[in-house]
Amino acid sequence: MKYGHYMKDYPESLPSFERALERFLVDKEVGNYGKPKVVARFG
Repeated sequence: MKYGHYMKDYPESLPSFERALERFLVDKEVGNYGKPKVVARFG
């Protein structure tokens, strides 16, 4: 992993990294990878 040292240097980032990786894998599995996401806008 090219940026693996960040996990060691900043262990508090691990939960966010795991969520991002999980979301990427789910999107890739269901065929949404690379497609724009619907974002709720408030205001």
